[in-house]
Amino acid sequence: MKAGLIGEKLAHSFSPEIHEKFSALTGISVGYELFETQKNGLGDLLDKLERGGYAGANVTIPYKTDIMEHLDAVSAEASDIGAVNTVCFEGSKKTGYNTDYFGLKVLIDSSGVVVEGKKAVILGTGGAAKCARKLLLDLGADEIVFASRALDKTGKYPYVSYAELESLPAIDVLINTTPVGMFPDNEGCPVSDKVLDKCGAVIDMIYNPPVTKLIAKARERKIIAAGGLWMLCAQAVKSEEIWNGRPFGKEIYRGLFAYMRR
Repeated sequence: MKAGLIGEKLAHSFSPEIHEKFSALTGISVGYELFETQKNGLGDLLDKLERGGYAGANVTIPYKTDIMEHLDAVSAEASDIGAVNTVCFEGSKKTGYNTDYFGLKVLIDSSGVVVEGKKAVILGTGGAAKCARKLLLDLGADEIVFASRALDKTGKYPYVSYAELESLPAIDVLINTTPVGMFPDNEGCPVSDKVLDKCGAVIDMIYNPPVTKLIAKARERKIIAAGGLWMLCAQAVKSEEIWNGRPFGKEIYRGLFAYMRR
């Protein structure tokens, strides 16, 4: 089986190593490649992969929303979220799914972070942020606010600027969906110390480096904090389930996590 990852810049990606380990754990042969492209090349790239016999592809920053216009169908969960991170070539159709939702739930569950009844702030407004919003709503979050450098003018969702974050009284759960702090920008941190001081828990979707500056600063303050490795491993297995048309047990993504955190 052949699959791959579509994105703009992919030097940071652990995905080939994860899917190689998945192959070792399951005995299923997987060839997994990285495909960098500009936004205007998404459609042609999908056509090329389909013609090349690929089972599908994962999609990462910044194309989880843009990819949708090049698909023939979108699953219910991806439609609700408004973002796709997994494409499957099914017959003559390109179908989009969202396995980030499952991955983020595994990450939050494993971290011990409680969302129900809490106020949450999501850093970013892209496809991963939309996924985080849907999951937080499903988990019973009381209030959800987006922080963005380009503020929403539609009034559809509550937004604040990064400067305005400092004036919020408290943040029960902070979720970073931006690439700030991702390799090679390891020293980057998306929020100020003043914002971190008022957080009860921090989730960073970034997995490379495994401990970002954001996570390190949160832990220095004895704040519950978790990086994105659990999410990466769990969503990868869920994608493999779609491409292979069969389920895999929890022991597979747990095995991947144990291997990748070594």
